Amino acid sequence: MVARYLARKPNFLKRWFKDNAPNDLIQECIRIQEQKEYLSKPRASLTHEMFNSIVQGHSATRDLP
Repeated sequence: MVARYLARKPNFLKRWFKDNAPNDLIQECIRIQEQKEYLSKPRASLTHEMFNSIVQGHSATRDLP
């Protein structure tokens, strides 16, 4: 049920990360994305799109070390 809600409301998840996620969580997301450890078939998954959207949103809004 939560996954369906988030699939329909990706901006909610982006907003939560923007407002609440600590830098170490964002760094870990970026590391996982760079290593492509999160999914074996990235184009087939909505989770992949949401994950990329979150990371891209934070790259633009926060200065990361």
